Amino acid sequence: MRSPDAAAPARLREEVAGLAGQARRDPSDLYGQLLRENVAGAIRSSFPAVARMAGEAVVVRAADAFVAAHPASRPQFHQIATEFVLFVQGQPVLPSALMPIIEYEWVLLQVEIDPAALSDDAAGSTDAAGPVTANPTLRVVMLPFDPALIDANDSLKPAPPRPHGVYRTREHHVLTRPLTVSDCLLLDRLEQEEAMTSRGLAEAVEPSLLPLVPDWIGQGLAKQLLVFADQKDTSR
Repeated sequence: MRSPDAAAPARLREEVAGLAGQARRDPSDLYGQLLRENVAGAIRSSFPAVARMAGEAVVVRAADAFVAAHPASRPQFHQIATEFVLFVQGQPVLPSALMPIIEYEWVLLQVEIDPAALSDDAAGSTDAAGPVTANPTLRVVMLPFDPALIDANDSLKPAPPRPHGVYRTREHHVLTRPLTVSDCLLLDRLEQEEAMTSRGLAEAVEPSLLPLVPDWIGQGLAKQLLVFADQKDTSR
């Protein structure tokens, strides 16, 4: 028995391409309106601070520009956020002051949907006798603003860039914590080996960092910036 051809007929493909082209060119087209509303909704949901600070008119114009330039006829909702960030990085559709904020909110989204999972085993324990590793959802980013002020302000004053760790906890909360130079050095050394005991890390770092290691690991476990190595999702 002959299996059906999975490819759409050429005529159907041409009709779909024609509809998509019309939607991109004409904002008054019904399908074009639906696309633009979906994209604007995705922008508001994925980047709430940017949408609030930019205002509705800017969001609508940005959605229109994105749809007009987007090559796909049916962009998936979960892909719009990433593709929109790439789009605005190359097109002046948002105020330049909002670019660091949209990139930060994109990191928040990526951490939230990261497939890595943390086990509940030894949850809350700070006994660092076993090997530890960085939280598998952790992203280290440089932020030129204070993220603690992002929800309470319609604009943010620029500040000297500072490293922050963005990660998800066992309770599925996405946290952002400022990092010190020592934090970054210890995380970098820890991630080179993927997992290390407190003693192993102390032996591997510069002498100036050695006294910090025990408390740093204990606090990192308490804050879930670090996890025990057997809690890291090995499928990632």
